[in-house]
Amino acid sequence: MKRLATSLFLLAVSAPAHAVENDGMTPAIAQCLQQNAAAVEAAEPDLTKATDYLVADICAAPVSEEQRRITTIRTEQAAARARAQCQDRVAQQKAQDAALPNPPRRTYENCELNYTNQISNTGFILPIMGIGTRPPAVVSMAAKLILDLRLAHNKSRP
Repeated sequence: MKRLATSLFLLAVSAPAHAVENDGMTPAIAQCLQQNAAAVEAAEPDLTKATDYLVADICAAPVSEEQRRITTIRTEQAAARARAQCQDRVAQQKAQDAALPNPPRRTYENCELNYTNQISNTGFILPIMGIGTRPPAVVSMAAKLILDLRLAHNKSRP
């Protein structure tokens, strides 16, 4: 298990930044932010607290759903890379063993079982892959919406 965790960590760290096609923003998240920004802006005077409340509490469901989707994609990508590396290792070991006059009786890695285990441990690698509950694009949009509302209120005052 320790070897699996180490492998997952190394794969997660080496994963390309562009591995997932979006930045955590979805139409459902944008709609939630837009529908609730005015109420949060009116209730909370502190911009940071208002933004955090809007993203982490009011719109928590669509944000966490998207984070789960991104985690699943990243897990599948990392597991596929690990499986390919495993298959290469096993092929090299088999070729080396075949070249020996008396090949050793060896049990080779089960790459498919390792792949299945990595896929089933999606929840385990969530913290390792650096996925938080507040994607920067979502926080940025929430802050902008609240700030725009405040600026509009200030301009309307004489």
